[in-house]
Amino acid sequence: SCLTPVPKGLSTRFQRLLAATTMMFLFIVLAIAGVTCANAEGGLPCIDIAGVYLSDVSSQDVTLSQHGCSGLSSDGWAYSVAGNLAMIDNGVMGTVEKDIDGGPSTIVWSNGITYTKTCVDITSVYIPSPAAPAVTLKQSQCHGRSSDDWTYSVVGNQATIDNGITGDILPAGSRTTITWSNGITYTKACLDITGVYIPNPSAHSVTLEQSECRGRSSDGWTFTVAGNEATIDNGITGTILQAGSQTTITWSNSIAYTKAAESNALAWISNNVSNLNGSAIATFLVALASSTVMALITIQRWRDRRVPSVNNEPFLS
Repeated sequence: SCLTPVPKGLSTRFQRLLAATTMMFLFIVLAIAGVTCANAEGGLPCIDIAGVYLSDVSSQDVTLSQHGCSGLSSDGWAYSVAGNLAMIDNGVMGTVEKDIDGGPSTIVWSNGITYTKTCVDITSVYIPSPAAPAVTLKQSQCHGRSSDDWTYSVVGNQATIDNGITGDILPAGSRTTITWSNGITYTKACLDITGVYIPNPSAHSVTLEQSECRGRSSDGWTFTVAGNEATIDNGITGTILQAGSQTTITWSNSIAYTKAAESNALAWISNNVSNLNGSAIATFLVALASSTVMALITIQRWRDRRVPSVNNEPFLS
């Protein structure tokens, strides 16, 4: 036997305790060796905890990169993973908790710090390029679904569709883009520029009609809108500025469009005249003509009272 003999005089109880302690030590050694060998041979799977995490004691993100069962943090410390346990090179242990898809969600470290995986929220309406119908993405935490019914997950600034296609997310407010690995680019949707516009330099008014993020002008050219930028089919681009009811579009060919303001009466007419029947329209036109004639008569009478005759006669009383 390779075990050291028990000296004479020790009690049977102590012998049993020593044997149990020795067996426990051997079990721990064998268990560690077994984990090491299993990891090396791929027998014990380790969770890939690569991603961007937010610490509950710091406002700065921590990025973990991993190859096999070993990795490195953006702060420079190394770690290894066995099963769902992570160990930093300074001895701190971390328990990895999985999300609904089996991936890492949080890491609870033995020093009391908790890491929570972070991701960009890409919920919005997007316009694909090359041209295709608009796609709506709805996201809850780091998982979402499209209006075309495919699902995706987001880790940091990368989205992954359930078919394996990945997308690099470039957050830029209303102009966020997602560049997918299949060559398609999503651009966050758009301002609505429907309306009548007055060009500068002066020209006839132009009416723009828009559905989702695509539209057509009264002159026949088409356009698309992505974020606050419009692009005409001939390549001319326009920067859109909306401030309350005022909208301007500054085009790259030095022409500026200013949205024409409608009076309440004109707005009512444009919205309701199409719903009137023939007799109502005739009545409206007669009333309009009558009021116009009365206005002209009143103006003429006022002029007769204020302008002297060629004979310098007194004003009419």
